[in-house]
Amino acid sequence: MRIFVHSATECFTDYKPHGEGLIFNDYLNALVDHGHVFEGYAGEVHLNCKIDGVTIHPLSINCIFRSFRYFKYNRAINRLFMKQVAEGERYDVVWRGNPMGEMCPVAPETSGLPLVVGPLYLSWSSKPQSSTPSKLGPSLIANRLAPLGWMKTLQKADLIFVTTASLKEGLDRDPAIQATVAISPVMIDPPSHCLSQPKRPIFQLTWTGRLEDEKHPFLALDVLRELVNQGCSVTLNMIGDGVLRDGLHRYAAEHGISEQVEFSGSIPNSKVWDIAAESHVLLSTARDEPYGRAILEGMAVGAVPVVDRSGGAVEFITDGKSGVLCDEHSAQGYVKRILPLISSPELWQKMGEQAREVTHQFSSQVVAASMHSHLMALVNR
Repeated sequence: MRIFVHSATECFTDYKPHGEGLIFNDYLNALVDHGHVFEGYAGEVHLNCKIDGVTIHPLSINCIFRSFRYFKYNRAINRLFMKQVAEGERYDVVWRGNPMGEMCPVAPETSGLPLVVGPLYLSWSSKPQSSTPSKLGPSLIANRLAPLGWMKTLQKADLIFVTTASLKEGLDRDPAIQATVAISPVMIDPPSHCLSQPKRPIFQLTWTGRLEDEKHPFLALDVLRELVNQGCSVTLNMIGDGVLRDGLHRYAAEHGISEQVEFSGSIPNSKVWDIAAESHVLLSTARDEPYGRAILEGMAVGAVPVVDRSGGAVEFITDGKSGVLCDEHSAQGYVKRILPLISSPELWQKMGEQAREVTHQFSSQVVAASMHSHLMALVNR
C-alpha cells in the first residue's frame, strides 16, 4: 500500500528528544515490514538511519504572521499533493499525522482517497485565559479559525488512530465523527542490552521532559530535597532542556542538593534508554501528561513509574502494582509513595517486574499488526 503522509509531525526523527516525532517514526518503520510505503512531509526531519520505504521531506514555511504559519504550511502540502496526483503519482491512502488541533487548521486534500488521522493524544489542561479582552488581530483570527479546520479534518476522516481508550470513547460518542476509531498505543521496544542492565548501587530517580512549567521540574527537585532531608541515599537524573534550565541549576545549588542531582540535558533517545535502565524509579511530575512515552520506556526496563494520577498514564498504570499514581501533587505526596520503594527492595523489584510486563502489549510487533489490519480494512471496504 502506498500512503501519502500529510505532515509526519513537526519534527520527524529517530533520535531527537521529540516525543511525537519518535512515536510517528516508530509507526512508519514498523508498518514498512507489512509492505506499506510512505512518502510525505514534516516541518523538520532528523534521521540517523534512513528507512527503506519511508521518504519524508522537510518543509519549512515562513510567514509574516506567525499565528498563520500552520495555515500556510497545510495549504502548501495540499498543493504539493494535488500536483503529484496530477502528474500521475498513485496513492492508496492519505495520512494526516499528529494533527494536535491548532496545527491542522486546514483539512487535507485527498483526491477522493481514504483519510487516516492520528495518532491523537489527550490534551494538556487548558491554561487560564487572560481577563483582558484580546484585540482583533492575526492571532485572534487564527485562534478562531483553526478549530474549524481541525473539526473538518475529523469529520472528513475515514480512520482515526488514538492512543487511549478514553479518546476512543469520546470520538465514538460524537455524531459528527463517522470514522472508524482504533486504539493504537505508542510502540515500546527497549534495546536488548537494557533488559539486563544492573541498577545503580544508590537508589536513583530519573525525570525526563522539557524543562518548562507544564512539566513541573522544580517539583522533582523538591521531591529529591525532601528525600535527602529524611536521610535517604538517593540521586536524581534530570533529562531534558528548556527555558527553566538555569533556574533549576540555581535552585539545586541554593538548597544544597547539587551533589545529588545530575542534569543530563538534551540527549539522544538511545542514552535516555541507558539511564532509565539503571534507574529504580521513573519520576513524572507533569499533570495531565497527554501520554507519557518516557514513562513507558522506563517501565519497559524495570523502573517503577511514580506519576500524578492524571492524563494518559492512568490508562496503563495500575496503582500499587505496576506503578504509583499520586493523588497529591506535592513533594510530600510524592515522597510518601516513594519511601516504601526505597525501604523495601522486594516491593520495588516486584513492581518493576510488573511494570515491565505491562509494556509487552506495546511492542512494535503487536501494535503494527493491529494498525496494518485497520489500514487493509480501510482500502478493501
